[in-house]
Amino acid sequence: ARNTGLDNMSPGSEFVAFVDADDWLHPEMYERMLAAFNEDADIAICDFTMVSTGGQSYYKAFCTGADARETISNMLQDGYGGNPWNKVIRKSLIERARLRFQGYVTGQDLLFIAECFAVCRKAVKVDASLYFYNMMMSEIRNALDEDRWPEYKKAKLSMVNGEN
Repeated sequence: ARNTGLDNMSPGSEFVAFVDADDWLHPEMYERMLAAFNEDADIAICDFTMVSTGGQSYYKAFCTGADARETISNMLQDGYGGNPWNKVIRKSLIERARLRFQGYVTGQDLLFIAECFAVCRKAVKVDASLYFYNMMMSEIRNALDEDRWPEYKKAKLSMVNGEN
């Protein structure tokens, strides 16, 4: 779906952003992030809030570095830095580098964002939590997976032992 969006960007658009369907944004997120752009910046990043059944946790987004290598290093140490949802990316950067998400590969978000930063001239940061990441669906999925674990383990052992 993301690649379809990238392949069908409006010719007049200047920026690209991604939002997960179960998350929500501060009403001024894009206005504030676009205001942070200057003529040599290719990416804007904002802080975010993780929302779970246990409450909310504010996260500071990683800091951009002096160059691409330092920025990518900071991103990798962050834990959530490789997610596209708290970033606005200049469309020309994606087109210039011909960037796309790599199918259904685990870590495709991290790879895409790392590739963006590798060719980025400059990134700017907005020090405000403007994106709200919904952890509740992940908690439900994890609970379902935990419920299925004994069943999965039994099936896996059966296969290993050559049983039907």
